[in-house]
Amino acid sequence: MKSSVRADLGHFVKHLVLAFQPIAKAEDIDLSFTVPKKEIIAVFQAATLAADLSPVMSKLIEFTPEQEHIHVTLDAPNYQKCKIKIKNTGINLARNSEITSSCHLPVAVSSELASTLYEFEIDLFEEPPLAVDTTRINGPNYIPDYYAEIRKRLRSHFTKSDNLVAALSHNNPREAAFLTKVNSLIVSNMENSQFDANFLSEAMNMSRTQLFRRLKPIIRQSPGSYIRIIKLQKAKELFETTDMRISEVAYKTGFETASHFTKVFTKQYGVKPSLFCRRQSDATNG
Repeated sequence: MKSSVRADLGHFVKHLVLAFQPIAKAEDIDLSFTVPKKEIIAVFQAATLAADLSPVMSKLIEFTPEQEHIHVTLDAPNYQKCKIKIKNTGINLARNSEITSSCHLPVAVSSELASTLYEFEIDLFEEPPLAVDTTRINGPNYIPDYYAEIRKRLRSHFTKSDNLVAALSHNNPREAAFLTKVNSLIVSNMENSQFDANFLSEAMNMSRTQLFRRLKPIIRQSPGSYIRIIKLQKAKELFETTDMRISEVAYKTGFETASHFTKVFTKQYGVKPSLFCRRQSDATNG
């Protein structure tokens, strides 16, 4: 039986949203959260709630168009119930059942012309069960139990380049071949710290402007950002399949120093590379 916690629901949701913000930023989507004016104390199963909210936010980031918004709010209409509301703009996804297919808690879905609203209802002010830990959520050294779920979502984010080629192969073989060539050049120059958008454009016999115009509609980001994503994808693979140290992985993916690699990795995804590193002792060396 999964244990429950009695804690500030706003604190819990805030940290969940913060964990997904780097992923949304990478997709040029504004993910925000309105902090409640006062604490909303609730009894809930943290792992279950995170397992419901995480895939919804992850899939909304995937399906919401660039430069649109995903906003999370809490609404407590009375002393018995609270609603967690997640709303996206730019597209109506109400008919996309995939977004809520893994939810265990009841979720209401409504929509307007170009937006969708997902509402989760949580009970408030109940007596906690005997095994409740009342400090874990608000403690100063709190490490979320649901972080494993976020880690899984980050892993799926890393594989997008491969998924993109596969999707293009069915609908646009010409663009799939173009992206495959781009990916191959990046991979073959993985250890070259000087390999950037200029280097890539020269290797493709294109000007940087031509490369940008050709790639942007496919990858939805700049060539430089895409090169960095491929390098980080390779870094993640090395962490999970070898016992390489962070410094070794940094060298293998074309970063001149481990500190720079750690800074880029953390800035892009909001987590340190030590989260993926099999050598946990390296967590303090990055």
